[in-house]
Amino acid sequence: MNVEAALHDALPARDPREYPVVIPAVGGDLCGVFADPGTPTNETAVLLLVGGGFIPMTHRNRMWVRLSRRLVNHGCPVLRFDYHGIGESKGATPDYVLDRPFVEDVEGAVQWLRGRGVTQIVMVGSCFGARAILAAGERVPELYAAALLSPPLRRGALGEQAATRFAETLTVRGYLRKAMQGRVLRRLRDPQWRARYWRVARVKLQRLSESVSGGRPSRKFSPRLAWVSEAFLRPVQALPHRGVRLCFMYGDQEAHYEEFQRAREAGIDELFQGADGLVEVRTVAGVLHGFTTCAIQDRAIDEVSEWILQLPIGEGRWAADDRANARGVVGHA
Repeated sequence: MNVEAALHDALPARDPREYPVVIPAVGGDLCGVFADPGTPTNETAVLLLVGGGFIPMTHRNRMWVRLSRRLVNHGCPVLRFDYHGIGESKGATPDYVLDRPFVEDVEGAVQWLRGRGVTQIVMVGSCFGARAILAAGERVPELYAAALLSPPLRRGALGEQAATRFAETLTVRGYLRKAMQGRVLRRLRDPQWRARYWRVARVKLQRLSESVSGGRPSRKFSPRLAWVSEAFLRPVQALPHRGVRLCFMYGDQEAHYEEFQRAREAGIDELFQGADGLVEVRTVAGVLHGFTTCAIQDRAIDEVSEWILQLPIGEGRWAADDRANARGVVGHA
């Protein structure tokens, strides 16, 4: 981060108020922090969602704190919160399953914003949080736009994406052939390798069981996209046609982006037909997912804040930069 940006983030808002809030939700009260710019009208607010893996509302290296303070200095009210079972939020420690994100938590945060007179919401979520936005978005009429950072396309538990890719692309015969290799058999002595192989086997057995029992949901999309979760495809198609703006943001060297590119080649862009100008794809150099370096964290904050501030929210809502050509755009669906 350069000195100018660091000072900018440290500056107080015009009417600085940042305070903890309690958000009622189905699974118990959630702990949040609301940044209030003190502007006369706060009809539009930003809602920040972290990824999975027991990450608190601050996000990695206080990313969401820095993003929130940058936005509030532009007049944007911002709410961030801990999922149930995380931090000071009530409830049991959650399991992170991509097709079952925490919709009730998101709805609780939305309801809290409604109580403050908010009628339009911009959501930002990374990985699991991005999937939570997609899952909840169809049930949130106030959703105006969403920035989806490194959203996974597949279903399954968080952390099992590599096992899922391996299990779904390998035939049963190929799987058994690999399982009998000497290298694999030797690795079975190692507990970590055993756990990895077991994850792959479990996913493979689940897929075989679904194919026999018919338990997998019926496909409503192109067979070429059969490997993509319907829980991802359905809102990705529905939200832009409802007028919701979507920004997909990936690192150009990460596995999630490779899968997104594969989905585009398989025809996912066809889902956006008739929603011209509402879907945007941005990339940053390297791996965005996980935000493992300070440089990528700073770049993500820059890209997200730039995208939010150039949204055509409406005169007087917040001080938009009004930059017509946003940098980092690599394609429009």
